[in-house]
Amino acid sequence: MSDQNDLAAKPGSHNRMSRRAFLISTSAVALAACAPATSTGGNPASSAAATAGKALKIGQLLPFTKVYAELGNSMKRSTDLYLKTKGNRLANRPVTVIYEDEANDPQVGLAKTQKFIDQDQVDVMLGVVATPIAYAIRNAVDSAKMIYIATNAGGNALTRTTNNCTPSCKSPYIFRSSFSSYQISEPIGEYMASTKGVKEVFTFVADYGFGTESQADFTTGFTKGGGKVTGTLKAPLGSADFVPFVTQLKSQPTKDIYSFFSGADAVKYIQAWNQLGLPAAGYKMYGAGFLTEQDVLAVVKDQANGAITSLFWAVELDNP
Repeated sequence: MSDQNDLAAKPGSHNRMSRRAFLISTSAVALAACAPATSTGGNPASSAAATAGKALKIGQLLPFTKVYAELGNSMKRSTDLYLKTKGNRLANRPVTVIYEDEANDPQVGLAKTQKFIDQDQVDVMLGVVATPIAYAIRNAVDSAKMIYIATNAGGNALTRTTNNCTPSCKSPYIFRSSFSSYQISEPIGEYMASTKGVKEVFTFVADYGFGTESQADFTTGFTKGGGKVTGTLKAPLGSADFVPFVTQLKSQPTKDIYSFFSGADAVKYIQAWNQLGLPAAGYKMYGAGFLTEQDVLAVVKDQANGAITSLFWAVELDNP
């Protein structure tokens, strides 16, 4: 069967890389990287053939405004730096990256994705920080048969078989280079119940898709070890003031708190936690590792001391 059959039959489609071609090419690139260098024998024609490649156009959808702006800027810097080290070429193909701001709004994200597909006609799409936006664009990239690599959004249903995949189900065109909610949230639930011996937990999470999934996945791990969730509290994404929410945490008796917050929300939460004296009152902070990522720690510094979080990677992890 020709790869042409994998193209989206809709206006604006072009000879975009198919899923099959993507898998073949990424495997080939990996093998080429492991293979010894070969000589072209000084043949100019061979050299030209070895370096020739069709331009690769990448669309990257990131938040450059609102609560996750610093995450988006950080991801853009990392993309630009990596491409710079590679001479702005991947697999001997010159690369152009088109960045768009999803503004932490699913409808904006969907419109920008449709622009990538119809107007920019990108070959591959990367990015997205917040899960609701990834879920919002899922049908667009799936129907266009465009490869989308999720570089942050951790919604389980993008790549995992789930019992109820509304509003998004996994797609053969969606891959992830990062994490899923289950991967980072369920294990700390098991750890708290089985290793730390915590019996009861109160949960406090951001009131949107990933916060809800993180809470549910944590609960799965925690109850598996015999733990009990005594209650839950949610804060709207991008809340201006966390003091009212942390006041509610302090007014309930369960001392061990599991949370999911990231970016500016994590900063405001930790600041309110200390402002209201929760450490001195015996409360303990647990959570998904975004709560104590480097962008957050750069602001809150030692106010995060004592927090226990789980993540798939940390900037200070001393890997070879």
